[in-house]
Amino acid sequence: MSLFTVTTSVVSLVLWVVMVGVGVYAFVDALRRPTQAYAYVGKRPKNFWLLVTGIAAGAQFVLASPTNFLALIALVASFVYL
Repeated sequence: MSLFTVTTSVVSLVLWVVMVGVGVYAFVDALRRPTQAYAYVGKRPKNFWLLVTGIAAGAQFVLASPTNFLALIALVASFVYL
């Protein structure tokens, strides 16, 4: 294996771990917040954010590629919540 291949694989793995971590963190944060907190700051309801962040975290884990377009959309959805 060439050095370029190994470096690319390591960078890809690190990016994937960070993306999944952000998705899981957003989902857990949505679980922990009380329902009234969403209405107080003028956000959508808790169930909506649980659905969005749960699908985003699952998609990031299943797609397993940080360069996949759907994984990037899921990452953006997680960041919108956060």
